Amino acid sequence: MFRPKGKHWIAIAITLILSVIAVTAIQAAPKSTSTQADDKNQNMRTLLERLKLKLEDNGGTDFTVTFQFALPLIKDDTMWWSYPYSNENPDMQRTIGEIGDDYICFDELAGEGFVTRCTPFSNIVTIGYSDY
Repeated sequence: MFRPKGKHWIAIAITLILSVIAVTAIQAAPKSTSTQADDKNQNMRTLLERLKLKLEDNGGTDFTVTFQFALPLIKDDTMWWSYPYSNENPDMQRTIGEIGDDYICFDELAGEGFVTRCTPFSNIVTIGYSDY
């Protein structure tokens, strides 16, 4: 029977045992998930869908929604957008478009052109809404 000389074999045995324990502990550790982020995004999506429906149902007469963005969606534009949208140009219309799991899009109709601008939820600083 082979028997190592010296006390190095004790150190090797202890290292092997600790390695096995460490690997077992790592495999048994709970896996991290992104449910908290998913829940926040789902809550935001639900809120935005509800506000969009209310704007559509009221035809823009008794209900307003205002978004503040961290970064403007259009270069040199304001960081506040309000709905129902109105400006000096009667041909320009802006509405809330598609709402995804982590983004919102805004549709613009200006004359003959149609543009969709999307931004992640993380770019929204605040959402204000009120009934008149």
